[in-house]
This record gives sequence, C-alpha cells and structure tokens, in this order.
Amino acid sequence: MPEEPFSFGVMSTPGAAASVLRTEVLNAVLPRVPDAVCLLAPSNNLTASRTVDEASVDYVNLLRTIRSRWPNFVLIVGDSHLRAIVDGVVQMPEEPFSFGVMSTPGAAASVLRTKVLNAVLPRVPDAICLLAPSNNLTASRTVDEASVNYVNLLRSIRSRWPNVFVVDFPPRLNCEVSCQDLLRQEYHRVSARMGT
Repeated sequence: MPEEPFSFGVMSTPGAAASVLRTEVLNAVLPRVPDAVCLLAPSNNLTASRTVDEASVDYVNLLRTIRSRWPNFVLIVGDSHLRAIVDGVVQMPEEPFSFGVMSTPGAAASVLRTKVLNAVLPRVPDAICLLAPSNNLTASRTVDEASVNYVNLLRSIRSRWPNVFVVDFPPRLNCEVSCQDLLRQEYHRVSARMGT
C-alpha cells in the first residue's frame, strides 16, 4: 500500500511444501525486519508428505525457523482444507507463540464469530489475521446478508484484539466467479469503512 509504511515478506513458490518454504525463510533477504509474519499453512504437504507425522515435523521445523528469524508471528488459518492440521487454537509447547487460529470446516462468518467470542487464548495475540470467509458464498442468501455477518465478525474480533488485518479468500471452483468478485468487493468496502 503506497500510503502506508507496511513491511512484509512474501514467500510463495508453486507446489512448495513446508520444507521448501523453510529453505526460503532461511535464505530470505528483506529490506527490514517485518512487523509480523503471516503464514498460510502449507497445504502442499498433503501430497508432499508420506504421512501426517512427516508433515507435522516439516511444519514444526518451518514454524521454528520463522520464529528464530522474526519475533512477531501471526498464523493465518481460515479454510477447511487445513482442518487436518489445526482446529481451534494451536500453541507450540516450547515456544511463546501468540497467534489466532480460526478454522472450522464449512464455517461462515457467523460461525467464526461464535468461535471468536468464545476463544480462550494463552495470551493476547500480537495480531489477528482473518481470512475473509468464503463460505458465505453458499451460506448467505445475498451479498447484503453476507456483509452484515462479516461486519459482525469483524466487530467481534476487533472488540477482543486491537491488531486485526484481513486477507482475501482463495478462489473457489464451486461458485461463479462473478459472485466471488461481488463478495470480495463487499468485504473490501466493509474492511475499509471499519479502518481494517
């Protein structure tokens, strides 16, 4: 964003599993230390790993490497494709990680809001990264209804934790592109209006 002093690193490699992302993290040269690191949990481990245990080891190594390089850490989890890895709030046992995790299969904004309102975290997160709820494409009857649910979700998150940012949802194959675009535009308007 040209008007804002954002600092962020992007590590994106097609087909990259946790071990490849870890190598990228180790070799990353950034212009300054990021204010936070947002990691989309690597779903490519579904095919790159032979077992869930192997995927878990690679994922833990990736998390520890990120934590060793950058002190502030935000984990973004939103879509149900990650449900086998995490559900609810996850904390590394030996590390003082602070992050919010909101992941429920099929969860629309209203369900995520209930999780947010009832979440018990070990400490206040450094930041909350919300993956815009794409399940409202099918859970809501109209874009306006989805918008109201999104406003309520965002207000609930911000009432508990001050540092909140939102990222767009990934494209879905089971919904018309035009419907996805309308919902994206509405989420963007709501987020901007709320100063998020």
